[in-house]
Amino acid sequence: MHGTRRVPAPLGEKVEQVNSFLSRCALTTKYMAKSARTDMLRVHAMGWNHRKENGLHIALSSRFKKTAEKTEAVTESLKKCRTRSASASPADAGCLQISIEALFVSICQKKHYLYRQNDRNKRRQKIVQKIAQEKKRLLEDIHKYNQQPDGDPIDTNTVVEKLSTKSAESMIWPWQEPNR
Repeated sequence: MHGTRRVPAPLGEKVEQVNSFLSRCALTTKYMAKSARTDMLRVHAMGWNHRKENGLHIALSSRFKKTAEKTEAVTESLKKCRTRSASASPADAGCLQISIEALFVSICQKKHYLYRQNDRNKRRQKIVQKIAQEKKRLLEDIHKYNQQPDGDPIDTNTVVEKLSTKSAESMIWPWQEPNR
C-alpha cells in the first residue's frame, strides 16, 4: 500500500459500502430476537458513523489540500496564458485584418439567424448580448487597425451602417480593394 494513492469513493459507492456493511450485519443477526436484532443493527450503524467521524478530519484536510493545489496550478496556468496572450496580441495588420473579417461575418450570421433558429426570448437575448460584445470587439480592432501607419483607414460609420442593415451585402475592406 506504500506509494499508492487512494482515490476517495464517490457518494454512490459510499452508500453501497454502508448498505453492504449493514447487510452483512443483518445476516449475522438474523436468528436473534427482533428487538435485540434492531438494537444490534443500531449499534453497528452507530459504530460505522463513529469510525467515519474519526477519519473525517483526515479526509477533509487532504481534500482541501488537493483542491488548494489544483487551484494554485490553474491560477498559475491562467497567469501564464494571460501574459502569453498579452504579448502576442494581434497588433500586426494581418492578424487584425483576419480578426476584423471574422468578427464582421460572425455578427452578420448571428443577426441573420437570430429569429429563425431561436423560438425562446431568453436564448435570443443571449445572442443579442453576444452580438453586442462582438460588435464592441470589432470596433476596437478597427480602431487598432486605423492607428497603424501603413494601412488604409476603415470608416467605422460605414461598418456600423452595414451591420445595421438587413441586406446580405458583404463589406469590402481596404486590403481587399483591387487597386491595391
